[in-house]
Amino acid sequence: MQVVRLTPRDLDLLIDVFQQVTDYKQRTLQRHNWRVFETEYLPRLVDYISRNEFPVNDPANSIFTWIIDQICHSHKIISGVPLDQGLPLCDTKLGQRVIEICRHAQRGQSTYDLWAQPTKYSDLFDEV
Repeated sequence: MQVVRLTPRDLDLLIDVFQQVTDYKQRTLQRHNWRVFETEYLPRLVDYISRNEFPVNDPANSIFTWIIDQICHSHKIISGVPLDQGLPLCDTKLGQRVIEICRHAQRGQSTYDLWAQPTKYSDLFDEV
């Protein structure tokens, strides 16, 4: 089993989007399904986040795959708009960014690190 650790910034983005996922799920899932989400899935995710250690056994079926799925099946809660008609989280900038993070992280630490690390040319065209 491989463990992936996210940068502090990416971890914060994941936390932000998953708070929105959780808010949406709490309002839309049936009581039984919410209970399963709240008692089984959410505590595991919170544990991974708190340790910043995400297990990846299979890139096609990992915690990052599950996070992507949760983002794609949740909506942004907007006052006055029916819950199922809010903007899908996967269509928000935050949702898209976290999906991008997860797609790289699900391939393992080295792939994620290559993508996440700034290049030595990142400030090449900045004004002095």
